[in-house]
Amino acid sequence: DFFEEGPFSGSPFSRMHRRPLRNKDIKIVLNCTLEDLYFGSQKELNIQTPSGSNRNVKVTIPVNADSNTTIRFRGLGDNSHREFEPGNLLVSLKIMPHNKFERIRDDLYIDYKVNIFQIITGGSIELDHISNSKIHIRIPKLSQPDQVIRLKSKGMPKTNGTFGDLYVKLKPYTPSGVNNNVLEMLKKQL
Repeated sequence: DFFEEGPFSGSPFSRMHRRPLRNKDIKIVLNCTLEDLYFGSQKELNIQTPSGSNRNVKVTIPVNADSNTTIRFRGLGDNSHREFEPGNLLVSLKIMPHNKFERIRDDLYIDYKVNIFQIITGGSIELDHISNSKIHIRIPKLSQPDQVIRLKSKGMPKTNGTFGDLYVKLKPYTPSGVNNNVLEMLKKQL
């Protein structure tokens, strides 16, 4: 063959010629929550191929996944043309926004409403964590609005078994029904 032995050996034309033909890939989008990532959840999908066959596929959500992370299942795509290799199943992950937490890489961020008096006097708050546990956070005396408290290893899991950090931004609010005596005492301090 001229392309195999001649001046075109090793050319893109000879490599293209030898690659086996394949059926089409099947591409789907799977919506995931931060909790799915945190726990490395497994989801079962029912995939229908263009040839009409159904397949059940289990997808384990990687803890380091990102929107547009694609998980490839080799050979689980279209297989309409039996004389060709089956295509692949490509599952693209879409991480849905969370109602409390924002994720940046392995860290979590949250704006947390705190009573203004707790910001002034200090104290302890309890935060519902993404891990379905409660975290106790100590607020230092005389904290500032929008002050950020960093909690080491309370963020998202990493592939090496450690965790990112959690950053809690204090968002003060004034409670309704504050006693007039308390207000008078505060005025004297100003």
